[in-house]
Amino acid sequence: MGRILWHVAPIRNPRSRHYLPAQLYLEASFPLYCSGPTYVLSTPATMLAATHHLLLVPMEDAFVGLCAHRASIAPRHLACLARFDHFPPDACCYREVLFSGTT
Repeated sequence: MGRILWHVAPIRNPRSRHYLPAQLYLEASFPLYCSGPTYVLSTPATMLAATHHLLLVPMEDAFVGLCAHRASIAPRHLACLARFDHFPPDACCYREVLFSGTT
């Protein structure tokens, strides 16, 4: 769950920090995926297994989306995470699902 992005094309400009050469990903756009910095994973073991079948791409949220797609997990939009700068004052919509961690 998270803020879903769709029709996002890989950046092919080598000067960009999000540069993704066609050798790593041939498609014209990524499958639907949830944008970071926060998203909720319902089946992390299935997602982890999918990583063994994909080349690593430098955009972590797109990579997580590729793993979900490979594992046949459809992303779900969570309106509470639609904007990065604001969460509603009523925590009822996200208090049980919002979790963010760093490593």
